[in-house]
Amino acid sequence: MIREDRAARRIKYIIVGVFTVMMVSILFIVVYLFGRTTFIYQRHFLLRQKWLLMLGCILLGCVCVVMQCTREKQNALSVLSGKNAWIKAVFWLGLLLIQICMSWYAYFLTGWDARYILERAYNTAIDPLRIMENDPYFSQYSNNILVTLLYRFIMMISFCIAGRQLSIEICAYILIVLQCAINTCTGILSTRVARKMTGSQAFSDAIALVYVVFIGISPWVLIPYTDSTGLIIPILMIWIYQSEIRFSSLKGMIIGILGAVGYRLKPQLAIVFIAIVCMESVVSLSRAGLSGWLRRLLPIGLSFALAVGSFYQGVLNEIGVTIDPTRGFGLTHYAMVGINRVTTGTYSPEDVEFSREIEDPQERVRMQIETIRERLHEMGVTGFAELMKKKTLVNYGDGTFAWAIEGEFYRDLLPNKDTVFSPFFKDLLERSSGRFAWLASWMECIWLTLLFGCCMVIVPFRRAMKDGEKQNVLCVILLSIIGLTVFEWIFEARARYLYTYAPFYVLAGMSGLWYTMRAIGRALRRRGMTGST
Repeated sequence: MIREDRAARRIKYIIVGVFTVMMVSILFIVVYLFGRTTFIYQRHFLLRQKWLLMLGCILLGCVCVVMQCTREKQNALSVLSGKNAWIKAVFWLGLLLIQICMSWYAYFLTGWDARYILERAYNTAIDPLRIMENDPYFSQYSNNILVTLLYRFIMMISFCIAGRQLSIEICAYILIVLQCAINTCTGILSTRVARKMTGSQAFSDAIALVYVVFIGISPWVLIPYTDSTGLIIPILMIWIYQSEIRFSSLKGMIIGILGAVGYRLKPQLAIVFIAIVCMESVVSLSRAGLSGWLRRLLPIGLSFALAVGSFYQGVLNEIGVTIDPTRGFGLTHYAMVGINRVTTGTYSPEDVEFSREIEDPQERVRMQIETIRERLHEMGVTGFAELMKKKTLVNYGDGTFAWAIEGEFYRDLLPNKDTVFSPFFKDLLERSSGRFAWLASWMECIWLTLLFGCCMVIVPFRRAMKDGEKQNVLCVILLSIIGLTVFEWIFEARARYLYTYAPFYVLAGMSGLWYTMRAIGRALRRRGMTGST
């Protein structure tokens, strides 16, 4: 193991410390202030947050105890151990098939941005000569161009295979099947990352179980959009980052390209790329100085810049897509939205119309900055703190990641496929139904417990990850969550925006719970041995 200097180790402890303070604050707000605060998109659960947290700690605590006993005794309970690779394959294939079957009985066509992208991809797939030139929507929301082109490409392939034009409903289901596969592959990668990060197969098995009962059953797989399509990118970047090959030029180029793809799909997906660059900067500067830093970061930086700029623009020019850069909504627009006290920093049609009416880009930015200043002045320190509290509740107070919150969510409900499964699953996903209340409460229970585990991440960092490379991976995960949280505090708030990083919360939260349980178990055993003597 290559030793790092004291400064690098100190920076890692600072990252863990900042993350711990942040998660403790978030957990306190969500558990103790949820019922005492009225905020937009507030969801009601079957139990209060503190009882859901206690129940989740019991459930996931039992998972940790059982899996740790399995590891120690090597008994038949270890159904996902490395000796039974075929059982692991059946496990993940089973999840995929269940997701595909449930989606068939329950899926529908939603509204909002996801519907526009679906229709635009479908129409251009039917008529390949039809281009998206001067589309005002893509000029304002240019990050949705790439996912539209991806969906269009998949639909065109489907038309070729089927030998005819398929309906938009069937095309939507094909995209849902793709997202089911992405969801399953994300789970597999999460277990691989967990295994290498901790060196524990039992911990990897526990991650698999928690992933299935939290992310694997998430209904967001039914919505063809960047949230579910981009789910795999953060964990894939982490898996490549921790691969056996040293940080070679090829490895850096792959991470840079993935970072660019993530940025073009959804800006939040680039946060893990930034976290990797920051962590590698700390490590390389401590080990090899400026020259080592250049060797490590040059490939990743160049590949990202080329992919996000010249190559991407070349693809758009080749297929005839043009946008008006003067109509784009910049960061100042989303910062203005994020500081809107009326909407609690969530989507504001008034702010969108305000930015849209100003044609000159420089004047638009100036007016947006002026609006931000006025809103900050009107709120004052107390009002700003209240807004941040409510934005934290909007972002972290819903374990379903704000399912069915977006406008016209159940826009087109399709006919039932049968008289048993379709009515059941549709009712399960209807936000006003009693069955959905049980599902939402279950997901909130797991979510709160993972947040609680994140508060104890210092335990695995100090006890189980003494190797510098393992600490680097954990720090990248923690930095990504810190960056994502700050991003949502500054800009538009939405619980849905956390969904693409849900595997990171599972890894961080379960590592805290897992190694805290191990530490408690060892302490009790030592105490028992001392008492017996």
